[in-house]
This record gives sequence, C-alpha cells and structure tokens, in this order.
Amino acid sequence: MSNKKIKDLTKVSKEKIDSLILYHRKVDEIKRTRFFNFYKKNLVTTKIKFKLDLLPSIEIDNSN
Repeated sequence: MSNKKIKDLTKVSKEKIDSLILYHRKVDEIKRTRFFNFYKKNLVTTKIKFKLDLLPSIEIDNSN
C-alpha cells in the first residue's frame, strides 16, 4: 500500500471528531440519570421462546 493510501485511511475530519465529542457527552449525561443507575443495579433478563407444535405458542419470561 502506498503512503498516500495510508494517509487517506488515517485522516479524521473535524465533523467526525465533533460527532465523537457529542457522543461522549451524551453517554456521560445518560450515565448520570436515575434510569441508568436503576437499570445497572436491577438487571433484567428477558427470554422469548417459540414452540412450533400444532398450536403455536409463545412463552415470555421477564425475570431478575
């Protein structure tokens, strides 16, 4: 690969940097919310099972 192609691959535009900064700020903002702290402390697992018998059925389990 030529040096020019390598330089093109490593270029980062100002728009991309600004987008990453905005993303980081939003993630920090979300981490400070009560919802995030609640979710982090109370992880919930949801499972969905489908059975293909004569009569279709769905089982949904939402447990802590």
